Amino acid sequence: MQKYFLSVLSRLFNTHTNDVILLDPILDQQAQQYLRECLSLLVNRELPHNWHLVPSSEYAWVAYLREIPDIFPRSIYFKLYLNRNRWERLKSAIRGSRARRARQQNELLVTYGFNAPKTYGWGIMGQSEFLLTQGLTGQGLADYIYSHWRHPLQRDQIIHKRYIIKFLALQIAQLHQAGFIHGDLRPNNILIDNSKDDPNFSFIDNERNQFYADAPPIRKVIKNLVQLNMIFPMVLTKTDRLRFYQQYRNTRELSLSDWLSIMDKVTRITASRMNNKHPPINE
Repeated sequence: MQKYFLSVLSRLFNTHTNDVILLDPILDQQAQQYLRECLSLLVNRELPHNWHLVPSSEYAWVAYLREIPDIFPRSIYFKLYLNRNRWERLKSAIRGSRARRARQQNELLVTYGFNAPKTYGWGIMGQSEFLLTQGLTGQGLADYIYSHWRHPLQRDQIIHKRYIIKFLALQIAQLHQAGFIHGDLRPNNILIDNSKDDPNFSFIDNERNQFYADAPPIRKVIKNLVQLNMIFPMVLTKTDRLRFYQQYRNTRELSLSDWLSIMDKVTRITASRMNNKHPPINE
């Protein structure tokens, strides 16, 4: 760990630094050697054989390897963190880099019983910081919803949709109840695995998450709920949304007055952002 912080400080002052590559010791020698060889290309934004580019923000470069049966039975994701502004290195030296925060937040979520990416490796090569994680089973929630819930739906599809909404509300309520606020709860930062009887959810892009030992601030809760309220504008009815909110309230055991206050703010902020572009759909 000391070596890592010295490397961050060296980058801050533009001095020479040796590469820092920290790989999970659970990986066998063959797997570690393979990743080290791939990293020499990935940090330069070059794709090794069988790796594929993933669309991402302008401040990151992401690629994935689907699998190598004899080495990695599951996919691997590589994320290169790009400086967002000239103060990025200073903030990294003070509060910890984005890669380091993402790793810590992933581990914290898992500690509390939530699904998040397992870290295979992280570190610095040259002026670039990276994170290697194991791929999770599931599909981005928005992708799933828009491919499965477009109207008209059959009766059994409506019942199954409501069942998933209930479990989603339960998971988000438990997340907040545990003290977590997700830093970027956009649609595809929640993965859904619907291959078993009960849907299973995972959280990704956790670097901006916040954890509170006590209950998280209401304004942060509202922010997450607004994000969720906006991601399905053309496929969720008012009844669907009410079912979500009722399950959320019951799980968190919120008083009626507190809940009405939260819902008033969520509704007004959502309506303002939607700007009347997506009229409600009636089942």
